Amino acid sequence: MSFHQLCHRQVETANRASGRDLVAEAKITYPGKDLYEVQLPNALGYSLEILPDRYDAIVCDEGQDFREEFWVPLELLLNDYDTSPLYVFYDDNQNLYARAGTFPIREEAFSLTTNCRNTAPIHEAAYKHYKGIPVSPPDIQGDDVQFDESPNRDAQAGKINARIVDLIARQGISPSDITVLVADALHKAEYYEALRRLPLPKPATWLEEGVRGKTTVLIDTIQRFKGLESPIVILWGLDTIDLSQRQELLYVGISRAKSLLLILGRNTTCVALKAVINS
Repeated sequence: MSFHQLCHRQVETANRASGRDLVAEAKITYPGKDLYEVQLPNALGYSLEILPDRYDAIVCDEGQDFREEFWVPLELLLNDYDTSPLYVFYDDNQNLYARAGTFPIREEAFSLTTNCRNTAPIHEAAYKHYKGIPVSPPDIQGDDVQFDESPNRDAQAGKINARIVDLIARQGISPSDITVLVADALHKAEYYEALRRLPLPKPATWLEEGVRGKTTVLIDTIQRFKGLESPIVILWGLDTIDLSQRQELLYVGISRAKSLLLILGRNTTCVALKAVINS
């Protein structure tokens, strides 16, 4: 579950047990502060006064996205503050939200230096946008990163749709193995709409920002899909962002693909990315 799902579950259980409204109390204590960044994490802290349950160990993934305020209630959820293990997995190259890079860990970090997710071509493409400890490429060979050029959003949507129809109808790929990721989250609605009006082979349907099912092709943003993966990723919406300033975003988007990566964009976008990948 996500950190905020934990907060909601814990707070709702504590509210039922006590008759209190812990979020309302946090809003009084921290007026004007963000609900998800400050008030809800503090409500989680209040719940610990009411609920006795604790955890023998806690594992946190995507630790680079955690604010400093998140760590205290998590540590207090441990059975023993000093001896119960708290494991934090993080990747500074996925720090899209510029969180504080401090963790409540006293031991030295252990680096994971082998890529076990991607094929070799996808690894090489992603790590052109990576800064940090060298990571060994996987032994899994696969198709080269594919590019498809088209001059505008609607034409690109048509090519994406045609490619997905071919994957599902001719190649027998499950719709749930295909994900379209949009880089330009600010204009995501326009990208979603351009695809949503195009038909897929039945029973496949488009799914916007939801939980994938067997018959759904997911459309989402890179930012929201961070930490997840998909056998096939179609990367889109790159024309309307400054590629030179979005290295972390490109790394995250490219590295979500396990087996096949297709990049759609204008000629200038594709040429620029090809030059980096092939350098």
